[in-house]
Amino acid sequence: MPSKGAYVPPHRRGTAKANPPLPPPQTTSNHASQFVHADRPSPRHFVSTDGSTERASILSNLRESLLRFTRICCINLSRREDQWKQASYRLRAMLGDKLFQQRVERFPAVDGLEIMEQYNNNAYDGDDMPILEWDATKNAMYDKHIQPPMNKVMSAGEVGCAMSHVRLWKQVANFSDDESTMLILEDDCFFYQASKRKTDEPSWPRLRARTREDRSRVFDTLGEKSHLFLIALSSAWKVVPDDWDILYLGLSDRGERKYVQNNNNNNTDSDDGGGIPVHVFKPEYGFKTHAYALNKHSASVLLSHLPVVGPLDVWLADNEWFGLNVYCTVVANEGWQGEGKSLISQQRGISGSSDIDQSGRKK
Repeated sequence: MPSKGAYVPPHRRGTAKANPPLPPPQTTSNHASQFVHADRPSPRHFVSTDGSTERASILSNLRESLLRFTRICCINLSRREDQWKQASYRLRAMLGDKLFQQRVERFPAVDGLEIMEQYNNNAYDGDDMPILEWDATKNAMYDKHIQPPMNKVMSAGEVGCAMSHVRLWKQVANFSDDESTMLILEDDCFFYQASKRKTDEPSWPRLRARTREDRSRVFDTLGEKSHLFLIALSSAWKVVPDDWDILYLGLSDRGERKYVQNNNNNNTDSDDGGGIPVHVFKPEYGFKTHAYALNKHSASVLLSHLPVVGPLDVWLADNEWFGLNVYCTVVANEGWQGEGKSLISQQRGISGSSDIDQSGRKK
């Protein structure tokens, strides 16, 4: 028994029957157990008895962040059924079977090998052929791996990639509604999952007392890592300006960033205490086209500047996206040197390289 006057913890006051000690934190694979006791009684306890009703409600709200795009198209070569299987699995995990079938479209990629064979035999008569020869001088200012000479020739993969995107732009430009948008994904896209520090904690919970329950209740209810992307995207929409023309959910940016202030609190951090902090900025330069959205206006502007000259991502960045309002989203304080992690990354092959040969890095 404690001596008279000694401090007695609240959970040991009274009888054991009336005030049983709290159980130790549960050991689970999700992040909630790192923040609070999952079984701690609370007047604000969020999870229902079976969790199903609450889970459905949260998922419905989170999925709205992705469904704000009028159409979602995933570019995939017909002969790469394996890539489509992986991409569709990740999208189904976030949207569920019904929404996946209703909203996600598999867009047949242009096979660059076939196009180049026709082109070399003077058998291609389409009007969307890019100009194969391009100048890598500006690109070399942002990519140290560019090899001389600066006069390059597009690879077959780059040709197919550019033509696939241009064909989707044409569909967007023909939208009847000026407010309609399209999210364009490539089949090697990989959705955000939290990075971890050496302490095995996610890198974003700069937790205050009021936010621990807010965050943990979401993970208690959802659990799946695939939904972290939806939480991050929901946070991003709080900061993304309404005047966006192109919105990158994945971009390997270079140069200066011009951060957007959060209209709610005049801060670049979108975190309001219950989500994942996301930064939104205007990029100076960047690579990759595996995850971005555009609207009817931006599609029309891009089409007016055809043909594409060189790799699509380099052509866009070299021309500063032709004056369009371009924004990029990243999860704050993660990724390389804590500069931010893409909401959607590009999954590399076993060798760590892309399926598309980069002509700029060839001698």
